[in-house]
Amino acid sequence: MNKVMFTIALTLLPVTAMAHTMPGSGVITDLYNPIGGWVHFLAIVAVGMISSQLSKRAISLTAALLASAVLSGWLIGTWQYDVPIIEWGVVLSILLLGLQLAIPKKIPVLITSLIILVFGLWHGYDNASEVVQTTVHAIATVGFIVTTTALYMMGMFLGLIAYRDPVG
Repeated sequence: MNKVMFTIALTLLPVTAMAHTMPGSGVITDLYNPIGGWVHFLAIVAVGMISSQLSKRAISLTAALLASAVLSGWLIGTWQYDVPIIEWGVVLSILLLGLQLAIPKKIPVLITSLIILVFGLWHGYDNASEVVQTTVHAIATVGFIVTTTALYMMGMFLGLIAYRDPVG
């Protein structure tokens, strides 16, 4: 029951529903971009929380997979390739990651890894395609990766707290 309540509370955070609302360009804007909208914030924190329930080896795998997928999606987005229905994919990722957090049964590492791979590509692409015209690519890429890594680590920390066995 605590997992379900924690997941619901996380999704109800009073964060703006509009993604990436900070105007301008520069390092601060590029660091802010991944947390400027609730979608990327929730997805990456959820991936961190899900990863915290896995073995140490699987945690390393999912962290590397997430970083690779998000960066690959980011690069595709900065190259301005047209990927249809990307917004639906992002919404679907939030729903499925939330469900994965809410159900008590652990999903196998292979399926979790595939989910992280696909959703990481979608989120990387979506974020890059929104900032590509307003900023310097190299600075934006570093800012995006630093912030995404911080969100993942925050999710890992929250997951370790939320899913630990009670003492006593």
